Amino acid sequence: MAALFNDAVDGTSNFDIERTIQRSVSSVEKVTTVDLLPSSLDLIEVQEELSALRVGADDTLAAVNILGTAITPVADSYDFILIDCPPNVGPITLNGLAMADGYIIPTIPDVLSTYAIPQIQRRVSEFSDEIGRHIVELGVVITKFRLNSTVHQTTVLKLRRDRTIQNVLPDYLPESNSIAGAAEFQPHATLKAKYGTHGQFDRFRGLARTVMIEAEDKLR
Repeated sequence: MAALFNDAVDGTSNFDIERTIQRSVSSVEKVTTVDLLPSSLDLIEVQEELSALRVGADDTLAAVNILGTAITPVADSYDFILIDCPPNVGPITLNGLAMADGYIIPTIPDVLSTYAIPQIQRRVSEFSDEIGRHIVELGVVITKFRLNSTVHQTTVLKLRRDRTIQNVLPDYLPESNSIAGAAEFQPHATLKAKYGTHGQFDRFRGLARTVMIEAEDKLR
């Protein structure tokens, strides 16, 4: 990914979508149809350069279609394309939004983590107007939820009652060692073995179904 955005900044042509995509990357034995366009820590520096490029062009929409243009040749090969964006609305995230049909906002249910959700929603709505295409919010996802935390319980309740926050999904992901450990690349026989056999996998499956229902309903 860093090579793609560096090309835009430097005027080079080093990025090759076919060579960059990593095929069948899942560590789960029977999951064979997941491919990955890998990210890089180098994106931290590139993001600053992209911001400077947009300022220099004096155009709020400059450099927001880099990712979409790069993925277009292979997009029809996939049923779903999921884009994991940085936790900000900088130029990298705007590239993801510019090609997205919908988006979700994951958040830990505490005061500081949820504070800017309305501002993010408003900025995405403004960006939708700028590019002339509606980007649908599929919902806010509660993650790392601790059932024994009064702060978490109170924050979730406030989010659900807050009329400025459009849609808090009913499914939440608990804080769990097995879920945290799933990020480490180790072979697993099943998704349940990867994410946890004590309800953790069921939470993920429930959330996936909810997001799919929201997408089918709102993206028609």
